[in-house]
Amino acid sequence: MLSEKDSFAGVNVPVCVGDVEKIGKSLLPRAALDYYKSGAGEEVTLSMNREAFRREENTEKYVLIPSDPKSLSCSSEGAVTHLGKKNPLVQSTPTEFHGIVLRININTFPMLPPKTLGGLSVALCPNWVGISHLNIEFRIYRLRIRPRILRDVSRRDLTSTVLGKRVAVPFGVSPTAMHRMAHPDGEVATARGKLNQQITGMTEAAEKVGAVFILSTLSTSSLEEVAEGAPNATKWFQLYIYKKRDLTRDLVARAEKLGYEALVLTVDAPVFGIRWADARNKFSLPPHLRLANFIGSDESQGVRNRGKKGSQLQAYVTELFDQSLTWKDIGWLKSVTKLPLILKGILTKEDTEEALKYDVAGIMVSNHGARQVDGFPATIEALPEILKAVNNRCDVYLDGGVTQGTDVFKALALGAKMVFVGRPAIWGLAYNGEDGVKSVLEFIKNELDFTMALTGCATLEDIKPEMVVPASYYSLL
Repeated sequence: MLSEKDSFAGVNVPVCVGDVEKIGKSLLPRAALDYYKSGAGEEVTLSMNREAFRREENTEKYVLIPSDPKSLSCSSEGAVTHLGKKNPLVQSTPTEFHGIVLRININTFPMLPPKTLGGLSVALCPNWVGISHLNIEFRIYRLRIRPRILRDVSRRDLTSTVLGKRVAVPFGVSPTAMHRMAHPDGEVATARGKLNQQITGMTEAAEKVGAVFILSTLSTSSLEEVAEGAPNATKWFQLYIYKKRDLTRDLVARAEKLGYEALVLTVDAPVFGIRWADARNKFSLPPHLRLANFIGSDESQGVRNRGKKGSQLQAYVTELFDQSLTWKDIGWLKSVTKLPLILKGILTKEDTEEALKYDVAGIMVSNHGARQVDGFPATIEALPEILKAVNNRCDVYLDGGVTQGTDVFKALALGAKMVFVGRPAIWGLAYNGEDGVKSVLEFIKNELDFTMALTGCATLEDIKPEMVVPASYYSLL
């Protein structure tokens, strides 16, 4: 166990998830670090997952604007006109209601060297003055919190009910693979690191429950090991469907027998996305580890030496996962289990409507940690579309980009029932095992608690949709 005197990555005592992330990353071997932190392609979606909750980094932006402000206007649909004519070189973003975001296609300005514009040209120009360049924050995706005051928040309750069970906090741990690359205790430590909190208002005998923990099919601790090592955790099991249906059915039966309370079927992964860092490292599972949920050598030992270029995990998935899955297979899965079924990886209203035909218990809005296709939306951006389609017919959860209690607050305000974190738990595990994971969850809980106090919310039911708005809600003076 680490003491407060220990210092890593310039951090003495971590006070937030960001501190734990710095320390955890500094302790991981390069291949494991790249696996955990990487996303698909250029990792634009990976950045968006976080930035959609807050903002992008400060960079120098350039824009070319007519000096006469009266010559330029923007319609509600976002069409920009110059001297009464549509300007094909400029497009605005209509979601910015106060001040117009301009995008200039630099390919249409051949007379200007590319380095002059420095790539994508963006600026916020509410006053329509002639501008050649400026430093500015790109805030299209930023969400802001509208607080309420003078409300009694002296006793705050963070408990929630999910799938009919009362849980201590409205967030949990997403399924992530191969925890023992981060710490020898692996998934057992992550499950044990769950938050415990006394629930009040139920009976005289207080009942203690923890945050939901979702075990991955591709775990390095087995279903049995986690069930035995963390018997009091609220545990769900994430499932991939293999070509060998008997193997898949066996996983489901074991989860049900061991007391896992729900199945989380990942539906966005007929194959794994192209992750450049893993390809460069020719990522493979370290030789002392195995995928512990399997006995057969191909399934348990197969994430190495598959004789393929690039990521051995990608090769494993491509060869063993069932790429022929269709909606009818949801019906098959429901026929072999009594557990509630949650579909993880839905990003569109069309797929939401299909899912609801199968009476699923929940939908998890997820882009697989931005690891499938670079260019998928951030999950917080996709959430409203899913919620509208669901219309209270099942639970809706979210993961992706959540690192702070304010992120949880925003997702709950927009309508998510629960929020899940993936990488932050891994950073905590790498930092200090079970205690590190618990620290991460404590930080998020504490931040959520303070955010609720400072926004006038004594319970989760007090968190209303109107309390979270896009930056465009406010005038850009």
